[in-house]
Amino acid sequence: MSVSQISGLVSGLDTKSLIDAMVAARSGPVVNLQRRQAEKTAELTAWQSFDAVLLSLKIETERLGNRNLWNQLLVTPSDEDHLSVTADNTATLGSLDLFVRQLATSHQVQSDAYGSTDELVGSGTFSLTINSVQQDLTVAAGST
Repeated sequence: MSVSQISGLVSGLDTKSLIDAMVAARSGPVVNLQRRQAEKTAELTAWQSFDAVLLSLKIETERLGNRNLWNQLLVTPSDEDHLSVTADNTATLGSLDLFVRQLATSHQVQSDAYGSTDELVGSGTFSLTINSVQQDLTVAAGST
């Protein structure tokens, strides 16, 4: 369906242009308010972002104020498969080298069988030698 317009038929005035101009003049404050609203929304978003950054800064500064954070020592072994290390708050700063000269071996000694667990083993002196150092242990008769 086509729409016909007759503008200024009798008066000769372009009434459509006049009406459009009046509507535009009246809508000017609305457009200004919409523009200001968009600016204020952008400003609010910027302040909210700034607030989030400040909150993050506050959390991190509180964490930095924790004395335990500054008193921690990091200890790292060069071979975690064969050595584990820890440090407490009395550890001093520095570097330590640990050299393994010889691996430990197990050793077991067995005596003769006894008739019961209440039977006395006897008395005497036992000698233990560790790293070429002899240590004597004397056991008196009747000791348990």
